[in-house]
Amino acid sequence: MFLVFLWLVGTICSLIIAGSQLGADDADVMNQLMVIRVAKVGTWTVPVPNTEFFTHGISTLFQWDFSFLAGSYLLWFLYLLNIAMAFIFLGIFVGVIYSIFT
Repeated sequence: MFLVFLWLVGTICSLIIAGSQLGADDADVMNQLMVIRVAKVGTWTVPVPNTEFFTHGISTLFQWDFSFLAGSYLLWFLYLLNIAMAFIFLGIFVGVIYSIFT
C-alpha cells in the first residue's frame, strides 16, 4: 500500500514539475486522480468513493505521458514497471478473493 501511495504522489508531483500547473482546466484531471470525492448532502459534506478514479484515473496514471519523458528510452522501462505492478495487483486481488471464499 505504501508503494502505491508513493507511486501516486510521485506521478502527481511529476505532473506539477513538468509544468502542468493546477488551474481550472487541470482541476478535472486532479478530480479523476482522487480516490474519494466530497458530496454535499444538505448542509453536510460526506466523503464518497470517486468512480472516475477507477474508470478513467487509473488508465491515465499508467500512460506516463509527461513532457520530460518525450522520446526517452526510460519509457520502455516504465512500461515494464507498469506490467509488473499490474501482475502484483492481480496477485493481491486473487489472494484477497481466495481468502474471502475459503
